[in-house]
Amino acid sequence: MAWNIGDFFLEKGLSVHWVTSSPEQRAELLQRIAKIRRRTAKFFPERQSLFDADCHLLAADGIPLPDVIIESTHESSAQKKEALASLSHLITEQTLIFSNSSSLLPRTLHRNCLGAHFFYPVQLTACVELIVPETCHEQRRRESLRFFQENSCDVLEQDENNAFLINRLLLPLQAACLGALQGGIPAKVVDEASKSDLIGLGQLSMMDAIGLDLIHTAAANYRNLAEKTAQADHDLLISGLKRLLDLGKRGKKNKDGLMIGCDLPWPNHTVSAVERQNLQQHLGDTLKEACLQAYRRQNITLDQLQIVCERIFQARGFSGMLFAGTTGKNKKHLLIV
Repeated sequence: MAWNIGDFFLEKGLSVHWVTSSPEQRAELLQRIAKIRRRTAKFFPERQSLFDADCHLLAADGIPLPDVIIESTHESSAQKKEALASLSHLITEQTLIFSNSSSLLPRTLHRNCLGAHFFYPVQLTACVELIVPETCHEQRRRESLRFFQENSCDVLEQDENNAFLINRLLLPLQAACLGALQGGIPAKVVDEASKSDLIGLGQLSMMDAIGLDLIHTAAANYRNLAEKTAQADHDLLISGLKRLLDLGKRGKKNKDGLMIGCDLPWPNHTVSAVERQNLQQHLGDTLKEACLQAYRRQNITLDQLQIVCERIFQARGFSGMLFAGTTGKNKKHLLIV
């Protein structure tokens, strides 16, 4: 994800430098940068003089002083804190610091950190959840909003009580998918049935792509943010993923997940046309209800929900469907960790 975020801002004309603690990852990133440099020189020669990108080892000297830092390390509080602490010599009071965490509150990572949760691929979604702690100074909040807006990002601003709303909208649907698997419905049937007018993505395929370990960690963190009425969904999802993780399943990263690799631990049966139709209706209603509840609680506006469904969920159709009958730039220097 760190590469995808940096590549997005590189296309916007920013100076982007990645930082990693892995020599192997640095070598890979340098190859990617060289490829983009050659492509820019060939197809966009007028941009060649503006192209500024590099990759550094975390402990190395010569890392340029950044205007903006986006942390995008593994979903580990300890690792994220360590990465930001190691850059303390580059951080001033004017530095904008963001974490791309999908479940960890930014104030727990650094005193000046805001959340900036992107969605893959950033070039297509062009959307970010900006999570603003209540301790954040108003000027820092405005500068953060301006940075993303000037770089063509739609910003869904949230406080820490409403953080990571977009991922949490999917938790009831993902829990229902795990429940269907445990009830004996084959993974391919569940994956296809999870697609609807609101979401064009098969949830089991998406979970494999994200990583079952990451979703398990995030769901456990989200549980602390959830209302008691929603915790049953979290518990079902967490326990189901824990069983899969104990079997060594991680998803695409180790080629063993919900849709790939070894068989799932739950026996399955042949599904009739009626059962398939009922499942699709149930899963579609589950996501629709989650979206409606978020809207009714004023956690998200209708315009924001349309952006989420069309860009992030890749909805097949939104207008008039979910709420039928309801009324109701200056160049910056960016450092990716």
